[in-house]
Amino acid sequence: MIKHPKWQKGLGDASPYLSIGISLAGAMLVYVGIGYAVDRWLGTSPTYLIVGSVAGMISFFIQLFRLTKEMTAREERRKAAAKKVSDSDK
Repeated sequence: MIKHPKWQKGLGDASPYLSIGISLAGAMLVYVGIGYAVDRWLGTSPTYLIVGSVAGMISFFIQLFRLTKEMTAREERRKAAAKKVSDSDK
């Protein structure tokens, strides 16, 4: 079995968390951008910008909930695997 340096293990453990900020900000920016573009296209006041902002916030929280649920499940699987390994060592 190959032994990896500690920094590689740390980077592997942190990798799921590195893209969270970008994906959450992207969810918000896409809807705000669409709302802004529709307002410019229709020549309306910031009605669609507000609608896009609300839709972006809803999307943000749905994605945040999904990511939290996924990471919790991943952590539970990791703990179960570690427990299984420690039980087999006894």
